[in-house]
Amino acid sequence: MGNRILYFDAPAGLSGDMILASLLDLGLDLRQIETGLSGLGIDPYDLKQTTEDRMGISGQRFEVLYEDGRSHRGFGEITRMIEESGLPSRARARSLEAFQRIAEAESDIHGLPVEAVHFHEVGAVDSIVDIVGTMLALDILGVDEACCSPLPLGKGSISCAHGVIPLPAPAALEILKGVPVYGVELEGETVTPTGAAIISVVCREFGPLPEMRISSIGYGAGKREWPDRPNVLRAVLGTGDVSSEPIIAIETNIDDLTPELAGYLMERLLDEGALDVGFLPIQMKKCRPGLMVHVLASLEKRDRLVRVLFSETTTIGIRYYRVQRETLPRKKGVLETELGSVVVKTVEMPDGKVRHYPEYESCAALARQLGVPVIDVYTEAAVTAKRTSDV
Repeated sequence: MGNRILYFDAPAGLSGDMILASLLDLGLDLRQIETGLSGLGIDPYDLKQTTEDRMGISGQRFEVLYEDGRSHRGFGEITRMIEESGLPSRARARSLEAFQRIAEAESDIHGLPVEAVHFHEVGAVDSIVDIVGTMLALDILGVDEACCSPLPLGKGSISCAHGVIPLPAPAALEILKGVPVYGVELEGETVTPTGAAIISVVCREFGPLPEMRISSIGYGAGKREWPDRPNVLRAVLGTGDVSSEPIIAIETNIDDLTPELAGYLMERLLDEGALDVGFLPIQMKKCRPGLMVHVLASLEKRDRLVRVLFSETTTIGIRYYRVQRETLPRKKGVLETELGSVVVKTVEMPDGKVRHYPEYESCAALARQLGVPVIDVYTEAAVTAKRTSDV
C-alpha cells in the first residue's frame, strides 16, 4: 500500500479556514474535529460548515462562531494551551511549530523577543481553531506527505490591530520566505498569516501536482468572491509509491570548471549526501564546450547541495526537478577467492536470480597487499562470484 499524499492547489490563495474546509470536504466528520479541539479550553465557540458556490464550483465553507471578546493572547499562553490539550503528538507538534513561525515573524517585524510577542488576529479563537483543527484533520486523514502549488499574492492594504498595513501582510510575507510565490492583480488578501503558517509547516515541497493515484478531492471556499477566478482551495488526496523516498535531480551548466575543481566538486557533493554525481559534456552559448553537473539526491538534501554548487562553482543558476527511480535489493558481503577476501555487492534481479559485483576499493587493497595487478584480483573475484551464483 502506498503512502498518502495530499496536494493543495491554490490558484486563489489560501487561509486557515479554507485549508480546514478543503479537508472537511474530503469526507471528514466535523464532530471529529470538535471532539479533538475540546481539550484546548478556549472561549465558548461553535463550528459551522456549509456548502457554498464559487463560480460554479461547490465547496465547503468553514466558520468559527464566537462572541467578541479577548482577541489577543501571548505566545506562551497559546503554547501551554496546546501542550495541555491532549491532542495527538504529531498534531500537537505541528500546531506548536505553526505558532512558533508566526511568533518569529512578528518578532522580526516588531523588533521584540519571541516570548514578548502577543498575537492579535492570530490569537483569536477562529485562528487557533483553524491551525489546531487543520493539524488534527491531517492526523485523522493519515496524510504522510503534503505539498502545495506556488502561492498567488494580492495587493492593496488591509486594516488590522496595528492599523492599515500593506498587502501581502508583513507577517505572511515573512513566514513565506523560501516558498514559491507570484503576484496577481487582485485587490485583497489572498494568503493570510494563518494560512501561510499552516502551509509552511505541513508542506515540504511546492510545485506541480506530484505523481499519485487520486482517491478523493475536496474544495474549501473562501469568504470573498474574486472577479477573475473561483475563490476555492482544492485538496487532492491520493496514494504514491512508498517503496522509495522522493528523489530529485539537480543540474547546472558551467563553461569554466577546470578538471581539478570538478573532481573536488564531486567529492563535496557526495560528502554532503548526494546519491550520485555525473558530468556530461555539452555545447553552450558562443560555441563554448562546457559541463552539465548532474546530481541525484533525496529531497531533504536539496538545499544543502544547491548551496555547495553555488559556493564551489561560478554558476549563477541551478535547476531541479523530481524524478522517479527503481532500485534492486542489494547488500554487501565478503567473498573468499583463491587470492584472498574481497568485498562484493550482492544484487537480487527481478527474476529472483542473484548477481555478485566485486567492489573496486576492496580489489585494489588486496592487489596492493599481494603486489599483483588489480585486474587479476577483479577477474578472480568475478569468476568466483559467477561460480558461487551458479551453485
